[in-house]
Amino acid sequence: MNTQINSLKIKQFRHLKDLNIEFGSRITAIAGTNGTGKSSLLGLIAGAFAFDKTKGLTLFNKKSFSADFSEIFTFSQKKEGEKVNLYKYEISLSDGQKAFGGFRYSASDKRRLFRIDISSGDKKDKKKIQFPIIYLGLRRFFPLAQETNPRINTTRRQDSEYRNWFEKYYKAIFPTEKIINYENYKSENKNFLSVITDDYDSYGSSAGQDNLSQILSAIYSFKKLKDQLGDEYFGGALIIDEIDVSFYPGAQINLIKYLHRLAGEFNLQIIFTTHSLEILESLSHKDYKPHSKYVFLEKISDDIILYKKEGQDIEKIVADLRHRIRAKAAAAKNKKIMVLCEDDEAVFVAKGISNSKIKKQLEFKKVTLGCANYKQLLERGILFDKLVVLDGDAKSEIDNYKNLVFLPGAKRPENMIMDFLDTIPATDDFWKSENRYTKQMFLARKEPEISDRKKMKNWFNRERTCWGWGGKRLFDNWKIDNKQESERFNQAIEQIITTIRK
Repeated sequence: MNTQINSLKIKQFRHLKDLNIEFGSRITAIAGTNGTGKSSLLGLIAGAFAFDKTKGLTLFNKKSFSADFSEIFTFSQKKEGEKVNLYKYEISLSDGQKAFGGFRYSASDKRRLFRIDISSGDKKDKKKIQFPIIYLGLRRFFPLAQETNPRINTTRRQDSEYRNWFEKYYKAIFPTEKIINYENYKSENKNFLSVITDDYDSYGSSAGQDNLSQILSAIYSFKKLKDQLGDEYFGGALIIDEIDVSFYPGAQINLIKYLHRLAGEFNLQIIFTTHSLEILESLSHKDYKPHSKYVFLEKISDDIILYKKEGQDIEKIVADLRHRIRAKAAAAKNKKIMVLCEDDEAVFVAKGISNSKIKKQLEFKKVTLGCANYKQLLERGILFDKLVVLDGDAKSEIDNYKNLVFLPGAKRPENMIMDFLDTIPATDDFWKSENRYTKQMFLARKEPEISDRKKMKNWFNRERTCWGWGGKRLFDNWKIDNKQESERFNQAIEQIITTIRK
């Protein structure tokens, strides 16, 4: 049976009072301005659990699935002293277990002025709950150049299963064509499996590569634990302080996507603090909502912190984090959404078949980028707030994305339009325009080399002045003859607009 952390009730801990925080079954993001107690929440959670070393050890440092309070925070004798006696909290699990936490101050014990008491079940039972956790604190960002006695274990046996798994998810989050491998890196502050390529080893890793390697190593530890325990495995929790540090926005979005997937696969709860607007906005989407939550701690004053449940409007949270008045967020909601196409011909067609209601919300940009360029940008998440419209012939070259729509048909826009003009009868009113653009004239001016893109573009741009202002006469006819395709295209764009607005 899968066991999960349901809630954390804080009676009092420092400036946190009377809070009841609920957790998502896969992901929980804890956000708020500085000094709201986000890291304290992680410490209270991580310190309440322990796990039997004989049942399994973490992959990257061979320690137990547990964390001590001393790894996470300490108290000030001068500022807190006996106040810690008032610090009380409670953690509830899905299987009915509860952990009760309290702290003690002892002026007589100079070696251990502060002590932690954790009990499970009966409050007299002074022991932590058996539940595997890994805590990744801020020491994981300690610069490698400043580490003392760093060591790389080049003799460690290469686990091919792990190498393939590691490479798969590393490249999904940080797209690269390089062949990825790993090696064991150990120093005073770190002990994990570090990414390496043919060009560099652990010493050459960036802060982001270093950070991602530690996160993936931790997740794989739970995979190994699940494989080892079999039916006895009941889940676990990965707790990460400042998850977004050192990741660019696109990588942050990719990270959430795959953390959500891996959490489901390994019965994991991933609980982290963040200041990232990209992460918070991602988690507000419907794909993540059933299993994930975002927790926002609002600082009313230095002594009053309020907990806002994830059901709150994400725009209010973003406004608070940016210290902006909400009116600005409302104005941004009405801002036109940028549309990017492969070339001017695609812009012309996309405008022509979009209905007037949609066009009022869009700003078409005339750029020249090929399908391969858009594929790379979409994979990185860089275009998440823009509408991308690609030619119909690109459907076989690129996966679907939530902000991507294809022009109708399976050909380039120039070819699609020429094919359509061919189908219009010579007696149709379309050919009775004031500019005398007749069917006979169209046939005489057709481009015979339809596979030559440059020549087809020249034909398209020469002819389009004959189709009415913005191609109106042409597209009015096209929409009548291709009603279903027109409706599908416009419905797809409306859905993307709604998603981006949210």
